[in-house]
Amino acid sequence: MIYCCGPAALLDAVQEHGVRCAPGLPIHIERFGARPAPNPPAAPAGAERGFEVELRRTGVTVTVGPDRSLLDTLRQVVPGSPFSCTEGYCGSCEVAVLEGTPDHRDQILTPEERERGRTMFPCVSRSLSDRLVLDA
Repeated sequence: MIYCCGPAALLDAVQEHGVRCAPGLPIHIERFGARPAPNPPAAPAGAERGFEVELRRTGVTVTVGPDRSLLDTLRQVVPGSPFSCTEGYCGSCEVAVLEGTPDHRDQILTPEERERGRTMFPCVSRSLSDRLVLDA
């Protein structure tokens, strides 16, 4: 595993070269702040929608409303769920996805990890499918 924290330029270089030089080797990145987005994509009006989430270990199913984060909803059922930055760059709220398609909005996962859809960060990410099943 490659573990790295530091300035944005270093982290970007480690991610870029790590994937190319050591394919398949896990890379864990910790940022001190959110990476600036030069042209953040504008979400179309009314784009947020609610979705259902089954928390497999807890045995509870909840609905995440269009105006609430998945993390806020998750913490109502599992109050001890870890979190820190709530902006999608620290990685402390990572949760495994067992079923469904996450809408990744974090700054942590590589394109390959996003495609696999096995993990997500509920502080910023949502769901593209009507239902997610999480290991929580």
